Amino acid sequence: MAAPNGMQPGGGAPYGLGSAIMPSAGHHQDMAHVWGLVEQLSGILHENRERWEELQSGIARAQIPQGTQNGESNGEANGPPPEETIAELQTKLVEAERKIETLAAAYKDQAHLVTEYENGFHEMVKLLRDRYNERSTEINGIHTYYHQLLLASRNETLQAQLTHQAWQASLSRVSEGVRSAYKEKSEQSLPYLRKIAALKEENRLLRQKVGWNPPSDSSGDEDEGEGEGEVSGRGR
Repeated sequence: MAAPNGMQPGGGAPYGLGSAIMPSAGHHQDMAHVWGLVEQLSGILHENRERWEELQSGIARAQIPQGTQNGESNGEANGPPPEETIAELQTKLVEAERKIETLAAAYKDQAHLVTEYENGFHEMVKLLRDRYNERSTEINGIHTYYHQLLLASRNETLQAQLTHQAWQASLSRVSEGVRSAYKEKSEQSLPYLRKIAALKEENRLLRQKVGWNPPSDSSGDEDEGEGEGEVSGRGR
């Protein structure tokens, strides 16, 4: 007997989930258990219906004269079946009807339970899909934001490196300019230094000729004062 709602036992229902969210193992186990119960009830209902048909056939045969069923014997038909047989068949028929009604009610309850479970599952899947889409959008936004921050940080680092290189180049040019100025200043003052050295040497030779003490590293004014003192002392 086919399962209701176009679903087969042990098979998957057309949930329409796509490939985003797969049903959990617990869901398959619950559905398999529920559909097992539904199939069991369906089998029992089918068996009861067969027994009901057999009982109806038996009642029909019991109500038909025996001579009609088996043919007349010696031109005389047998009498109707005993009343006890008909009463037993009617009792069995009533019991079968009650059992069929009970099983039909249980089958309807199980089918309603399966439908409610399926509807709830579809609603849950819809909520999960919406939440998944929202979460995916949030994660993509976070990734985009941090990617932008990373690009900005790289640009700032590159700009700082370029600024440092420019500063180093400027510092090198300043240092080279200072060295060039010092060298130029030294070259400009070199003739004066030579002239001063020559005058000092001439002064030393003159002092040596007149018998004065050799000049020290003091200034020229002190040397002249000492020379005047020595001349005045000798004059006395």
